[in-house]
Amino acid sequence: MAEQKVQLVNLVNAFINGVHWGQVIRQENSSKKGDPILFGRGARSAQIVKELFEDFKKLVKIAPERIVPWTRGERDDEIDALVAKLNAAPVPSSERLPVNVMIAYMKRRLAGPEEFFVRAVANLVQLCLEMDHDGTYLQDLYTIYIVLGIKQLSLPDDDAGQIAAAEELSKLCAPGPYDSDARAFRPIIQKLVWWAEKNTGRRDRHVLAREMLEDAAIKPLIPMLKKLPPRRVAFLGHSMMMSLHWSTFGSWSDVAGETMKLLNPGFEYCGFQTGGLDGRGAVKLHLDNLLAWKPSETYILAANYGAEDDAAFEHVAKELKRIGSAFFIVDDNRPWLKLDPRIVAFNKRLCEKHGGTLLEYWALGQTAPGHENWACLDEIHMLTDGHLFYARETLKRWAAVSHR
Repeated sequence: MAEQKVQLVNLVNAFINGVHWGQVIRQENSSKKGDPILFGRGARSAQIVKELFEDFKKLVKIAPERIVPWTRGERDDEIDALVAKLNAAPVPSSERLPVNVMIAYMKRRLAGPEEFFVRAVANLVQLCLEMDHDGTYLQDLYTIYIVLGIKQLSLPDDDAGQIAAAEELSKLCAPGPYDSDARAFRPIIQKLVWWAEKNTGRRDRHVLAREMLEDAAIKPLIPMLKKLPPRRVAFLGHSMMMSLHWSTFGSWSDVAGETMKLLNPGFEYCGFQTGGLDGRGAVKLHLDNLLAWKPSETYILAANYGAEDDAAFEHVAKELKRIGSAFFIVDDNRPWLKLDPRIVAFNKRLCEKHGGTLLEYWALGQTAPGHENWACLDEIHMLTDGHLFYARETLKRWAAVSHR
């Protein structure tokens, strides 16, 4: 057991060191500069620093099925080499380095915590400070840490506690090549708490779908939803269709889809999604796979930045029509924002020209009491309550089709 604890600490230290060297690279390539000593290369060459960050990226992508036996003493030459190399290049020992601030905070907060636990939570916060990686490597870290036994983070889960922690931590940190003031720390704490709930399965799209079966608005519709003929539903879009984002325990499309899977064995759904997806990205990243999946209907919610995206959506519509997939364009599902009149007009023309259906979810959301409070802290994404509203409305649409 003592050997395993040492291995666990060695592993998390390697992750901490790897993330740090990634932030040193950011310091050199970003207009925002942090402390020149704490985020400097020192005597290391730019190539060595790049190799260290590449080693981190390799380590975090190793399957937990290999990581766990390694922590128990089994040999794995690749893990041994990566951990040794990263730990030979440790972070600065300064108490003002943000990751060290976080380690000290966790030790003050908890009585006698395991060193691995304290450092793992600090590592998650450390990576979140560099927002570019919070949807990629952070999910890999979560997968590894959860398998290794971290089921909760012991961070404040109430608004007042999170605000107080953000104020405390931000005052102790040296500047980095990213925002580290209280305004930056608050959503980091919140997202980590919510992601822990979601990634451990305590509250995710599957839980929300089971709860939806008991929803007063949905229970009367269950017989009709069960009668729906087989269908394959594709959801093509950006993060407002993705359960990955920290702001919600499940996206409206996933919750509606998972609810249907509980009710109707003939229902299948699949997401074709990327954060920030626009029309050009839809064609380049997803269209071939979507068409190969052969959906009977496709829901589209993606960004449109002008003529090139117009042309891309035109192509998507033609291809869906060619394979016989009905398509539905969601105008937007963030009723606290303003719609772009140009995009509204384009979506209407596209649907009229190619036989699609425009779903005016933006106006529908404005009828919901409390929709003003659906925006999360970044004011771009939506909290779970908003996603549940649109999941209900989507299920109502499907039930209405069954009833006709």
